[in-house]
Amino acid sequence: MHPHRDVEIVTYVVDGVLTHQDSTGTRESLGRGSVQFMSAGQGIMHSEHNLEESPLRFVQIWINTRTNGLEPTYGGFDGTTGEAKAARRNTLTQLVGDRKQNRDEAAPVKIEQDTRMFVSELNPSQTVSFPLPAERQAYLLCVEGKVMVHDSSGGASTCELVRHDAAEIRGGGTLELTASESGAHVLLLEMAASSQGGRGPGKWPLHM
Repeated sequence: MHPHRDVEIVTYVVDGVLTHQDSTGTRESLGRGSVQFMSAGQGIMHSEHNLEESPLRFVQIWINTRTNGLEPTYGGFDGTTGEAKAARRNTLTQLVGDRKQNRDEAAPVKIEQDTRMFVSELNPSQTVSFPLPAERQAYLLCVEGKVMVHDSSGGASTCELVRHDAAEIRGGGTLELTASESGAHVLLLEMAASSQGGRGPGKWPLHM
């Protein structure tokens, strides 16, 4: 067990099964495509383990919370169901949203920050698009496979990301993500491009 406070922690399970336990009495095990999230708030103790035979791989993201001293909370989204698998196939489906934004009502995970996370598992040569307004920015992580990223903002640019590569993207256009012949698995985080004061999202509230 170890402590956290005043941070939003979002964990995306790539392979295996992650078991979480914390001082609120919560214990949960979730597999591929699932999200475990924790608003550490005033302080929380938790542990994470791989209790299975197969290897465990996950991406953990720490996000600055908008306000200190919140009540600690934990939640999970099961991404192993047939519905969840279908939702992220060849489309960018939203997993994380801002608890205070009405437009994020459908997101299964709500945090205390103006940050959104999307996931897609793309079949070979499939393309998805994502509009990124001028006042927003994105962080794109290639989790598996290979993806070609075309950004139409400014003079337009294209880059290729392979497993574990990431890119910072400033808004003002549309992103087009095209999987290679082997497919691709990507995470896209979108947030405000600049801080509005206090503990706002600022320039990169993320720690991965």
